[in-house]
Amino acid sequence: MDLTAPYLDSARDLLTDRITRVKESDRINLRINSQLTKLEGYHGNFTATLSGAPGGATVEETVKVGSVIVCTGYKEFDAARITHYGYGKLPNVITSFEFEQMLRAGRIQTKEGKTPPTWPSSTASAAGARSSMATARASAA
Repeated sequence: MDLTAPYLDSARDLLTDRITRVKESDRINLRINSQLTKLEGYHGNFTATLSGAPGGATVEETVKVGSVIVCTGYKEFDAARITHYGYGKLPNVITSFEFEQMLRAGRIQTKEGKTPPTWPSSTASAAGARSSMATARASAA
């Protein structure tokens, strides 16, 4: 569930490196578990009001900042809520997270445990079409 497109690099590995660099930087003030309650100003000259609960007491603080990065997180979408796609009703309709799990495990398979059929590559299909067209031209001549 942590692979990035298009090369399927591990997002966890990429983020671990970035998080370490951010935490160690003396030019970045990292505020984990804080809420941005107010933001005024413009690029390079913002006034941000933050609230957080360090040590259990809610504290509000106003700081001058040049840039703001807001990280909201995510929650996986329940694909069964969109019924016309057939998730949960049709056996081989899967989510992207389920597909990524299969990729990480090194095996793509149907719910019955079978390997799905492979399709010819577009290059092979194009070559076959060119060959058919050449045969048709030769027989027409």
